[in-house]
Amino acid sequence: MTKLFLKRTVAAAWCSCVLAAVLLCAGVAWADEGQESSKPNNHVYVNQLSDSSFLYQTTIADLAQADSYYEGQTVLVQGEAVGDRINDEMQPDNCWVTLQDDDPTNPSVVSVFMTMEQAKNIDTYGSYGVTGTTLQVRGTFHLDCREHQGMSDIHVEEVSALAAGSENKPGMDPKLFGLGIVSVLAGLALLALYQSKREGTL
Repeated sequence: MTKLFLKRTVAAAWCSCVLAAVLLCAGVAWADEGQESSKPNNHVYVNQLSDSSFLYQTTIADLAQADSYYEGQTVLVQGEAVGDRINDEMQPDNCWVTLQDDDPTNPSVVSVFMTMEQAKNIDTYGSYGVTGTTLQVRGTFHLDCREHQGMSDIHVEEVSALAAGSENKPGMDPKLFGLGIVSVLAGLALLALYQSKREGTL
């Protein structure tokens, strides 16, 4: 009877030890998981879109009509590089580029201040018959930039080329071609009439 009691006591003690070890391991694992979950995982991505309070995806037209709300905001805009690159005399490593939106009737523009290295993303500047490189720029918008004599501009932090520039050869307009032929024929008719009248007076 005593031996049976001792065996049961030893078995119970052994089970208690095993159970305590299991609970201890589970507690350590839970504590580690709690520490990992307490680490912040809300990273701010530099290219996040307009659902973030840190970055506003907007349009050049909106910036052209911007109010003081946009001052100092980080904005993300797309546009065509047009005109010419203007080198900054005070900062030789920087330059100015004009971005234009794709509104064919009333295009808006914004001045962009970037480094010469960033400007290498531009392979073509838009002009008549030429489409410039389409850029996406991220930077700080200044409605009244103190550094640049109060002009509205974007100080670029990141530039990427979305589409290469291209040369657009305008096709011949049939209406203009027909009008040209009519004008030439009318001119020849007037010339013949003039010659006939001139010969008649001689």
